[in-house]
Amino acid sequence: MSRSIVFLYTELAGYIRNCLEALAETGVDVYVVAYPVNPEAPFEFSETSKAKYFDRNSFDFQSLLEFCQSKNPNAIVCSGWVDADYIKVCKKLRKETQTVIAFDNHLLGGVKAKISAIRARAKYKSYFKMAWVPGKPQRHFAMKMGFDRNDVKLGFYTADSAKIGENHWGNGLSEFPKRLVYVGRYLPFKGLDYLWEAFQKLAAPDWELYCIGTGDDFDKRVQSDGIHHLGFVQPTELDKFVQKGGVFVLPSLKEPWGVVVHEFTSAGYPVITTDKVGAVSAFVHPGENGWVVSSGSSEALLAAMTEMVELSDERLFEMGARSRQLAMKMNVKNWVATATEIMGTNE
Repeated sequence: MSRSIVFLYTELAGYIRNCLEALAETGVDVYVVAYPVNPEAPFEFSETSKAKYFDRNSFDFQSLLEFCQSKNPNAIVCSGWVDADYIKVCKKLRKETQTVIAFDNHLLGGVKAKISAIRARAKYKSYFKMAWVPGKPQRHFAMKMGFDRNDVKLGFYTADSAKIGENHWGNGLSEFPKRLVYVGRYLPFKGLDYLWEAFQKLAAPDWELYCIGTGDDFDKRVQSDGIHHLGFVQPTELDKFVQKGGVFVLPSLKEPWGVVVHEFTSAGYPVITTDKVGAVSAFVHPGENGWVVSSGSSEALLAAMTEMVELSDERLFEMGARSRQLAMKMNVKNWVATATEIMGTNE
């Protein structure tokens, strides 16, 4: 008997497409309704796919409901609660199928986050039987919403760590590349001003900083010796860049998860990041493979960078190897297993 699953999604990125395609490869009928790609991250996707994709803008509530009913899904996975029609569909179909809410909200924001969880519990919890979240910070949020711990699944956001790890950089190199690498959007909450300020004060002229991405603040980028702005780079070209190695840095002021941390630890990069990045809980162990500093502080970033540049190449290579170990605990195979488990609970 064939099985099917519907994803009501926002904007697709490469890592979630990898997971959807891997699930479809197992013989599951995968239907995905999603918004057009964000112009700040204009990924190019292959048209050869087994999962079936549909433009969110082509549906109103009634046609979306009829679409979902026609697929007779074993489960519906709804991406957050920003789309009212997505929520209403799950409300209508919660007695007929396994309805699952997926989100990356966490409690690192303090009181406001706790209030948000309480509101989500009052407004949305009854429409969903399960939650599927990236990691432990989001699990705490889900439990505040009222989900039982056993009904919260982890690993919703995952890089293709196995594939990335097969081709990790560093094989045969004896000297650690003196490169700091940032990949992400150019927006205020990414904390780039603090990163650039810290790097300009770093007493290590042989180190360089490469920033990859675009966004509203790209025209405000700091132009300085040793800082390179490469703009948006397609995943295939980014893979080649990643192969050159270095230390990954993510100075975010807020970052519910940060799949990019998983991607770069999979590739064997030590990491410098902040305490506002959710993926730290899974992939960055201070003293083992990186540094976790207070957000919004160029001084804290500078201190971590200074400690980093004083380490031996051997130690930096060891930290990169530890990154790979941590990254491999979460992978596409596990994601597919979780999706299969979710569908199975409705049989």
